[in-house]
Amino acid sequence: MDVHEDACSALQEGRALTRSCIVDTPYALGLYLLKTDLADYARTRFYVDQFMPEEIASRLPNARRMLVRGNGLRARAKANLLRLLCFAERVRAVRGTQIFAQDHLSCASRLIGRRSYTLIEDGPGIYSRVDTLAEHRAKSFSGALDRLWSSLVRGSVFGHTCGRNPQCENRWVTQPSDLSSPALAGRRAELVDLRALWGGSSGEKRREILRIFCGDRDPRAELGADCETLFLTQPLMEDCGLSEDEACGVYAPFVERYRAGGVAVKTHPRDGFLFLRHFPEAKPIDTLLPMQLLCLSGMRFRRVVTVCSSAADFLPPEIEVVRIGTSVNPKLVAAWGVR
Repeated sequence: MDVHEDACSALQEGRALTRSCIVDTPYALGLYLLKTDLADYARTRFYVDQFMPEEIASRLPNARRMLVRGNGLRARAKANLLRLLCFAERVRAVRGTQIFAQDHLSCASRLIGRRSYTLIEDGPGIYSRVDTLAEHRAKSFSGALDRLWSSLVRGSVFGHTCGRNPQCENRWVTQPSDLSSPALAGRRAELVDLRALWGGSSGEKRREILRIFCGDRDPRAELGADCETLFLTQPLMEDCGLSEDEACGVYAPFVERYRAGGVAVKTHPRDGFLFLRHFPEAKPIDTLLPMQLLCLSGMRFRRVVTVCSSAADFLPPEIEVVRIGTSVNPKLVAAWGVR
């Protein structure tokens, strides 16, 4: 019986879903899938927010999109309705389950309520730089009433994300250096070895993870798989305010440097910079599989070039990592610091 059939069977037999997974990025989802037994996939209800690609969400056994943000009157009205539905969903389905979550998501605090949960890290190295990221900055309240209102409307975890609250009972960490970060001082953290988890997974579990992310496509057969150099892009325009020409200027010297051996690009899901339009010689790696899992699945490049993507921290030692760094543009430094 495959995972989908097991999920359907569980529902038909009235067996309760015992886990709730609240995620919004392929990386965090991949971490949950690697850390979870294959049999528990069918016992998990997945709540995804705005950035989880629909192709991935549609292949999960039990998935529901809980988007509570929106622009425009119609979108805001729908978002307000979904905020109420989050509370109803918490009482109906989440409250009695084990909860695993990226706790900064717009729906997460409302779904978690006052229950305990395990934090799924946003990315390698997140705990050491959490105070530099706007979505994780601690929220201040003007007084007790303001704090009470926020807790009732947004949930008690709001403003205390990345596991910096008493409800978070465990925090998954993939970067050993993060264990000494102030964000984890005095808090329970569990070091997770993705390579060991992949190596210890059964063939069936590996196939199911690849199916969820890739469907029936083999990521090793991508057009750019035979190139020597892979560019990992980041949302420079979206997060740092670079213009299209400025983003092009960040990458151009490095594309020129490594052009001879073949250049491939894996675009960040939120990156709106049209890399292939500016560098038509590049070949796309058109897969939703996170870079960490892409390497584990067998794809190899001679080098990876990135501004400062944390995905490069996980690469095998034989792959050269070329970090452009944020100092090439003051807007990058302003948004991300010197990295």
